[in-house]
Amino acid sequence: MGISFLLLAFYFSLLGLLVLLGVVLFHFFKKRSSSLLPKIRQEGIVPPFSERKKEEIEKEVEDFLSREKEETEQKKEEVQPEEGTPSSQEIVRSLRRAEALIAQKEYNEAKKTLIRLLSWEENNLDAGSHLAFLYLQTGEHAKAETLFRRVLEIRPEDPSLLTNFSLALSEQGHAEKQEEALFAIKKAAEVDSKNANRHANLGQSYFFLGKIPEAIGAFQEAVHLDPRNIEYLFFLADSYVALESYTK
Repeated sequence: MGISFLLLAFYFSLLGLLVLLGVVLFHFFKKRSSSLLPKIRQEGIVPPFSERKKEEIEKEVEDFLSREKEETEQKKEEVQPEEGTPSSQEIVRSLRRAEALIAQKEYNEAKKTLIRLLSWEENNLDAGSHLAFLYLQTGEHAKAETLFRRVLEIRPEDPSLLTNFSLALSEQGHAEKQEEALFAIKKAAEVDSKNANRHANLGQSYFFLGKIPEAIGAFQEAVHLDPRNIEYLFFLADSYVALESYTK
């Protein structure tokens, strides 16, 4: 009788602790839901619903490159292109130098090197994608968008480029660009479907557009692919809390 009473008391105590833990976790997740911040990683197709015609986008790209060349020519003392057509070895050396400058976070010098390289070889995809990434790093999102569009015309299924393109669009804060940004990050998740972070990025995009059920689905996939990632579990919990508030 005494042992049964002790066991019963133990079970009730354990149950009380579990209920208390559940309440604490609920309030913790509820508090975090209001402070969830986008953590889409920069990585280094124009959506079919874009209202702009391809010709308009191409003209925008041409105008952009023209302006960049004019700015470069105004700083000849800093960036002086070599005369004549550079050899393939010179182009490779310039590209490697730019990559080294990026690694050292010498962004201004890297930009100058890449702009000069693009003046030599306008369709150099590596130079274009590196320069677009630099513009994204330095907060020049409109310039980054323009260059990412150009590169994605040739590499439409590169998940890193799609992720960066999505960031360049969403960081501009224009409502009309958010759906296009979502399309790009969704495409990245489709192309790189085994990468948990792609789905987490997609979930965050859905979350901040108020598409909570879709966000939950994306976070569930991220957790399925990487069940030990605590960050993904928090994102999923935040989404469930937001869904509860949304449906009330």
